[in-house]
Amino acid sequence: MAVDLGRVILIFSVVLASFLLECRANDILGCGGFVKSHANLDFSKIEIGLYTKDGALKERTECAPTNGYYFLPLYEKGEYVLKVHPPAGWSFEPSQVELLVDGETDRCSSGQDINFTFNGFGITGKVITAGQSEGPSGVSVQLVNEKGDKRETVTAAGGEFHFTPVIPGKYTVRASHPKWKLEPSQAVVQVKEGNTVLAAGTLAVKGYDVAGSVSSHGNPLAGLHVLLYSKENPKFRVEGCQTALLQGVPDSPICYSVTDASGVFSFGLVPAGDYSLLALAKSPGQAIVQYNVRPDSVKFTVKHDSQFIKDAFEVNMVV
Repeated sequence: MAVDLGRVILIFSVVLASFLLECRANDILGCGGFVKSHANLDFSKIEIGLYTKDGALKERTECAPTNGYYFLPLYEKGEYVLKVHPPAGWSFEPSQVELLVDGETDRCSSGQDINFTFNGFGITGKVITAGQSEGPSGVSVQLVNEKGDKRETVTAAGGEFHFTPVIPGKYTVRASHPKWKLEPSQAVVQVKEGNTVLAAGTLAVKGYDVAGSVSSHGNPLAGLHVLLYSKENPKFRVEGCQTALLQGVPDSPICYSVTDASGVFSFGLVPAGDYSLLALAKSPGQAIVQYNVRPDSVKFTVKHDSQFIKDAFEVNMVV
């Protein structure tokens, strides 16, 4: 029996086409591409995230360590945002891509690569409070290159800061604050091939200003001696605080301050720690004037910020 070769080929072609169409219909739609870099990077440290327009995470994946390739499956059409998540301080362009996935014409549906290009490394660090592992927000930090060009940022919560992108070279990092004293306040860093992280304690706030107010019958009281005490370290020196010996003073205060015409006392640079304040009932050298002060003492803690203790003491009676 003769076989019609042409008919067999036609049937085979129809079956094959149907098979291919079915496979295509069952293909997983997704977004893919590469993280590209001129420098030698460990791409596995970089992740790509797929988010809804409202910011909900749908998928997240690591990039291939050898070539930076990534692929994220998509199961529904809609609006999405593709974001690159590198280590802190690494900079990429773009940092995110907005997508409108329609299943046909968009970049993901048409199989186009969505690439992220490495821009530069970063310098990251932390301005700590001396003796602590964390630090304050609001400290100005400058990055100065060898040509004298400056960039500036401000520390976030915990004292953290970063500069990015940063090209390889030598830089000076300087920290400052209008009230607080920083010691050390600057460091020289060399950026090569990789993120530069400043060692803990490279930049530190030595102490914070502490002040408060005293009133008598609702009015500010001048001339009241307010003493500062610490059980942790009673002998350290506080800058901007009087240390002359006083007669009739209980225990051994670190130093003292005298309220001014506004009823305000102040201590210059107080390190982090637990403290207490005591107001003298009798001013030294004044045998006639004696105060009835409440409360007997005031406890407070210095952490990572200035302190103002409003109405720390109330003088109810002057004899």
